[in-house]
Amino acid sequence: MKPLFVRDVMLPLTDVPTIMEEATLADAVRTLAQAQLHRPADRLPFRVVLVLNSQSQVVGKLGHLAFVQALEPGYEPPDERDTLQRAGVDPALMESLSQYKRFWEGDLELACGRAAHLRVGDVMRRVIESVDVDVSLLEAVSTLVRLGTLSVLVRRGDEAVGLLRLADVYDVAARLILQESKPEARNAD
Repeated sequence: MKPLFVRDVMLPLTDVPTIMEEATLADAVRTLAQAQLHRPADRLPFRVVLVLNSQSQVVGKLGHLAFVQALEPGYEPPDERDTLQRAGVDPALMESLSQYKRFWEGDLELACGRAAHLRVGDVMRRVIESVDVDVSLLEAVSTLVRLGTLSVLVRRGDEAVGLLRLADVYDVAARLILQESKPEARNAD
């Protein structure tokens, strides 16, 4: 079997839903829903929207976890939370304050109403890491595992060209595992 590369499994950037960082969370939800209607038939559903700056460069991603985290009454963007932790603020204190605020803040409908108007740029996860389009899929798997992420941006040089999703990598790996577990595959060794 020939080796697999990131380019063989990634979604081209043109197939990935995108939104500007100045848009609202409600705009992002609409964009993701619209993308589901037009996704390639052979691809799994989208779970992320890539965020573009005013120069149309990918600067972040907004996945399901970020959408749900934005519902938290005491929500702080990931960068702020990381800064507080590095400054020595006890995570238990941050959780306690969040729990306290949550007690007084109402229900899911109210939380969604507040979150709908949040700016995408304030909720997204910054894209820092990426993989090159020409690296082996096994090397990319290592990057996904190391980052503990569901997707990673794919670049050719400095240009963003696609998105590698854990779900797509899993599909390839599952197919290969099943193929290798067939009796005739074992006898060929």
